[in-house]
Amino acid sequence: MAGRSSLNVMVIALLSVLVLVLIFLLVLQNQALEESVQAKKSMGDKLKTAQKQRRAALDETQKLRKVITGSVDPVDHSELQRYLTEARAFLLRQRSETPPEGDVEVNFQDLVRDYQQSLTVLQEKADKASRQLATVTMEAKQREEAHKAAIDAKTKEVSKLEAELSKLRNQVDELTGQLADKEAQYTQQLADKEDEVTRLSLQSERQIRLLKEQVAQREMTITQLKMQLVPLRDVTNAQPAGSIVRVANRYSAYIDLGRNAFVRPGLVFEVYEQVGKKRKRKGMIEVNRVFDNFSQVTITEEDSELNPIVPGDKIWSPFYKKGRAPHIVFAGEKLNTSFLSKDFLIKKLTERGAKVTDKVDASTDYVIALKGYQEDANYNAARLHGVMILKEDDILPYVLP
Repeated sequence: MAGRSSLNVMVIALLSVLVLVLIFLLVLQNQALEESVQAKKSMGDKLKTAQKQRRAALDETQKLRKVITGSVDPVDHSELQRYLTEARAFLLRQRSETPPEGDVEVNFQDLVRDYQQSLTVLQEKADKASRQLATVTMEAKQREEAHKAAIDAKTKEVSKLEAELSKLRNQVDELTGQLADKEAQYTQQLADKEDEVTRLSLQSERQIRLLKEQVAQREMTITQLKMQLVPLRDVTNAQPAGSIVRVANRYSAYIDLGRNAFVRPGLVFEVYEQVGKKRKRKGMIEVNRVFDNFSQVTITEEDSELNPIVPGDKIWSPFYKKGRAPHIVFAGEKLNTSFLSKDFLIKKLTERGAKVTDKVDASTDYVIALKGYQEDANYNAARLHGVMILKEDDILPYVLP
């Protein structure tokens, strides 16, 4: 029994110790739990503070992005650095400083410092401009006072001149009245003179017209008399250019004009026989070979086999002028031959070597008379100066094929 009691006591003692240990452990665990709760609460407070700071930093960052880039959207560091570099370069240029070359790291503090320095420079410039403005304002005020004094002096001078001008105006009005009276008097005298001049002018015009008519009649009479004194020169009294010296056959002959007489191939001559004062046409020839003193010609046309071209026959051409091209002028505007035009005739004459001019002068060799040539001034000039007159029929054989 005693042994059993001791065992019970030991068990109870052990249980008591175990309970005490458990209680101690429980107290320690509770304390650790409280410390953990306290630490968790502290960490929660720190987390809230950090989150608040983070939100403030984010807000500040967004505001800074808005200021720098104009937008709250995120940008990478290189882009932000570019904005800061450009902003700093702008501020340096505003201060008339040269921005550094190359990639230079710029932070916001440097930008703020440069901005403050730029404000300082700007303030100094503003102060300097204000001082200059004050000086200019004072000088302008002084000039204005001097100008006002000058205006007052000029005003007094103008008042004096206006008084003199008023006096002169009265004198002018008086003289104007006298002038009007004189003008009316002279106007009447002038009207009387103009009537007299008109009468004399009409009388003079009638006399001048009569004298002009008389002069025209006398000039016409003189022209007619001159024409009567100057014989009409036409193809019938044209001097021969040369002669036929030999007839080789029916189609070939030779003339006494060669290279020394300025004959050229293609020149066309009329062949005629001189019987007293009359010319009897016998045909046409064309030069084809030229030698020094003679030329070979082709007989292109023979009027009659009964009266053939023979040695001694004379030749003449309006296109042959020794030493130069013949000068030809037209009298009249249209040809009598309806199927030909004046332009065509001028073209052919030019092709044959002639020079066609508009008016008769000292160098004119022939005048070709077309339709209405009697009323043309060139015809009258040719008659008065003895220029040879060729009819349309005289020239056509030389230009038509």
